[in-house]
Amino acid sequence: MGTEYWNGAEAAHRRVMMKAAGYSDEDIRRKPHIGVPNSFMEGSPGTAHLRRICDAVKEGIWAAGGVPSEFRRPAETWPMEAMR
Repeated sequence: MGTEYWNGAEAAHRRVMMKAAGYSDEDIRRKPHIGVPNSFMEGSPGTAHLRRICDAVKEGIWAAGGVPSEFRRPAETWPMEAMR
């Protein structure tokens, strides 16, 4: 995504949404935006550790000068036949 994505009148709605979420102009326009998938779900004990891992990954992205953006990714499930 180049800087043209964030600049100009046609991109005002994108900037407004990011600023409303607490991002600065520098975060929006100058830093790389990096997606972080997370399958954590409170109702599944098997994914409990993923919240901490995702938080650590996001901290690392901030520390390296990027802007992390967490998004949900459904966990893979195995058919019962494969577990036998």
